[in-house]
Amino acid sequence: RLLLDETLEDEQTRRLVARIRENSSPRDWLNNLFCGTLLWSLGDRDEAERLVQSNILFEAEKDISAVVLAHMRCGTFDESAFCADLRAALGGETSQNPEGELLSAWFEHHDGLAAELAAAQERRTHSALTACVLWLLCAEPEVGRPARGAEWKACFERRIATSVLEAERVLTNARVQATRGNARAALLLAVAAECGWGGGKDPFEAAKWYKSAAEGGSIPAQERYAALCMSGEGARKDSAEAVRWYQTAAAKGGAEANYQLGRLFRTGQGAARDLAAAAKHFFAAAQKGHAPAQAALGELYSKGAGVPLDYFEAYKWSTAAQLGGAENARRTLNVIDGHGALRRRRLTPEARDRAAAEGRALWERTREK
Repeated sequence: RLLLDETLEDEQTRRLVARIRENSSPRDWLNNLFCGTLLWSLGDRDEAERLVQSNILFEAEKDISAVVLAHMRCGTFDESAFCADLRAALGGETSQNPEGELLSAWFEHHDGLAAELAAAQERRTHSALTACVLWLLCAEPEVGRPARGAEWKACFERRIATSVLEAERVLTNARVQATRGNARAALLLAVAAECGWGGGKDPFEAAKWYKSAAEGGSIPAQERYAALCMSGEGARKDSAEAVRWYQTAAAKGGAEANYQLGRLFRTGQGAARDLAAAAKHFFAAAQKGHAPAQAALGELYSKGAGVPLDYFEAYKWSTAAQLGGAENARRTLNVIDGHGALRRRRLTPEARDRAAAEGRALWERTREK
């Protein structure tokens, strides 16, 4: 009757929907989906979303419900996009458009292919999506190129204001996948909410998706959610929780996580002060080309704090850090060169030149990975 009787008033429709729901179990996914779409069309959008989401929460049905829920959360209805997503969900098809192909490769952890596709599209379109994917790929331990990652992040932030239509398509795709539990899709939604891609900045929405992605195993999300727990921005301020997430990411090789743990152990904030542990974490991040970690490690070597006093190692790591853009590395180099208050060189000119050459080689090696 609901489908065929065009004379029904809205309140009559709501009463019939209520009768269906009274006689349905929480796992009756088809009734939940049917009632949810009807309520959404009547303007009862919060209740509609809850009904469709219950299919996913009760694990009654995920594929179709995820598509419907993602398009509900967009707030508007794009028939062509909805039909394309629904066909893909029903038939296991892969979108043939470049955006969909890139997202599919990245979401499924085909990182080599994703990098190739992003680089090829970047040469043609200079889109926000390609910059975002290249940035987030650089944050993965297997790639480990923090300097390049910072460049792509800045590029992404410059482009988001002029890519509103692109954001709508990309984020709709990401919502479908995130609802199914894809951690990288959740990470993309978190980045969009934090940076304001596709709408205003929303730190609470960002923290929600970062946590979801962190729990799904995304190392960049674990690092960022830890930072939010430390600062209290969009999440409850909790230094112990921050340390836990940093340790989780560091154990998998996260460069930023190791650097932040080094800082926490050096200062004693959120963890007992331990300079040897700080040096260990700085070294792990420094090996991946993390310039601030290289600068911190160089400083520890120059003072013999947590590591043996070694001006050669201090100069080497500080040189690499300075080339990588760490501003505070210059201070350690000046002290070893004898430009400080004592005016005393710590290395012979020959040793200084060898240390500088090794530092440059370190920087070039991590940059070329």
